Amino acid sequence: MGTQLRKGTTATRRGPGALHLNAGLSRATTLHGLDGLEAGALIRALRSSSPRGTGAPALLRPDIAARLLADDMLETERPRLGIAIQGADLLSLALIGVLSETFSLHVDPRSPRTVPAPLHLALGSAALGMKLPIALAKAVAGTGITVSSLSSPDLVICAGGGHGDPAPLASLLVQDQPHLPIRACADGYELGPLTVPGRTACAHCVALRRAESDPFHPAEVYATRDGGPPEPPLVSLYAAAVHAAGMIRAFALGERALASCGRIVRIDALGRPHPLEVAPHPQCGCGAAGPPFPADDAGSRRGAGAVPEGMKRKRAPGVGRGEPEDGGAGMRRRG
Repeated sequence: MGTQLRKGTTATRRGPGALHLNAGLSRATTLHGLDGLEAGALIRALRSSSPRGTGAPALLRPDIAARLLADDMLETERPRLGIAIQGADLLSLALIGVLSETFSLHVDPRSPRTVPAPLHLALGSAALGMKLPIALAKAVAGTGITVSSLSSPDLVICAGGGHGDPAPLASLLVQDQPHLPIRACADGYELGPLTVPGRTACAHCVALRRAESDPFHPAEVYATRDGGPPEPPLVSLYAAAVHAAGMIRAFALGERALASCGRIVRIDALGRPHPLEVAPHPQCGCGAAGPPFPADDAGSRRGAGAVPEGMKRKRAPGVGRGEPEDGGAGMRRRG
């Protein structure tokens, strides 16, 4: 992150050691207690923000830089993040807005092809029936979000339908594509697990664990009936968007990258998070629970559980398999 003031910022002295900065659009702040060197550093930063591009970004005292950043006075270099969205819903659109505060965001809305109800509530009534990429591009114009087709996104957001069915995610495992399922559930939203194929638990691991421990889990019940859960309240939606953005930030920025994966977070109707750890399942074909079975070892394959046909993976060159953090822990709640 640089310490370059926003272009067009003006400075006015307000007495000894005081400098008033104004960047327009209600961005203004007054700094007090500056000595000559600190005032000079600010002036150099101001010059570097001018259209002529004179000077260089200055090194500011950390507390001054923090103050300017908090007051939105600094130009910031945001890391790039490319995400694709499958089955776009209101939660995934809210998530885009939250992520754009941290990243230079590139979005590929892959499905649905056209804007259905209730997506038009977020994109505008005129967007109903319009092609989704066009409607989304119009809705985010001027926000710094880029809508375009991405051949290799950093992450795929799997939203909307499915209601816990891992089958639609199998192709992402085969492609070694990191992905995050998000969906409405019985009393709010369910986020995760954020999956790094071959290294962390996937949605099929979750389904196997649930089948063993609770075959009447709400996610499985909704998977067997027509329709899905009722639309959660807005407080739950916004809390889910903020929490999902935190999971993605931790993964994308390398802050305990794999530690941010391998868990489900339930957001209840009041917006409260309820995390649940998920260990890779030894009978899942995603490979996160251990090395793959030898091709000629049919007996071992039958003994430990067959690899689901849709989940036999071709690993990309150079991608290794990680060891499970706790292969016998199954699913456990975090305190």
